[in-house]
Amino acid sequence: MIDMRPVELTGKQWAALPAGDLNGLTIHGFSDVENVLVLAKKALGYLPDDDPLRCPALSQIHLWDTGNDDNDDLMITVDVPGLRLATELIEIRSFQAANDTPGEPVLRAVLTEILTYRNRILRELVTAVADLGGLIGYADHFGIMPEDLGEDVHDTASAQAAEVNNAGLEGQLIYLIHHYGLAKTRHLLDERAGNARA
Repeated sequence: MIDMRPVELTGKQWAALPAGDLNGLTIHGFSDVENVLVLAKKALGYLPDDDPLRCPALSQIHLWDTGNDDNDDLMITVDVPGLRLATELIEIRSFQAANDTPGEPVLRAVLTEILTYRNRILRELVTAVADLGGLIGYADHFGIMPEDLGEDVHDTASAQAAEVNNAGLEGQLIYLIHHYGLAKTRHLLDERAGNARA
C-alpha cells in the first residue's frame, strides 16, 4: 500500500536533527542539497519502526545531479512500491533562498522544499491512479496483453538499476535497505564479504 499522505516534520523531528553541526551552512550546489537530505535520512529515516521520530518517507527520496557542473539542475525521485516517481528538472537556486541566514534556517528551508516536492509528486500519482482505470479500459479495447508491455517494463527497470549503480555504494545501500530492510541488507554484505575472502 502506498502512503499518499503529505509529509511534514513535527517539532520533535525538527529538534532531533543535528542542527548544531550546521554553523554557516549555505547552499552552493548539488552536494550541499544532498548533504541536507543525507543528514535527515540518518537522523530520522532509518530509525526503528516503533520510534515516534521515524520518518520513513525520507528514505524513499533520492536526489540526482543532472549536470557536469555543481551548480546545475537536479531531480528528486520518490520510490514507492514498484515505482520510481520523478520531478522535472529543479534549479539549484530554488534551494538557495535561505542562504541569507546560514545554518539551521537553511537546513529547514531545504528540507521543507524537498518534502514539498515529494508531496507534489505523490499528489500527481493520485491523479494518475485515478486515470489508471481509463488506461486499463483503453488497453483492453485494443487487445493489449501484459506480454506486450514486458519489454517496456524491462527497459525501464534496467535504466533504474543503472541509475542506482551509478550512485555508488551509498546509493546502492540505500536502495537495498529500502527494498529489503536493514537486517537483510547487512546479511547481503556479510555474504559478499565472505565471497571476497574466499
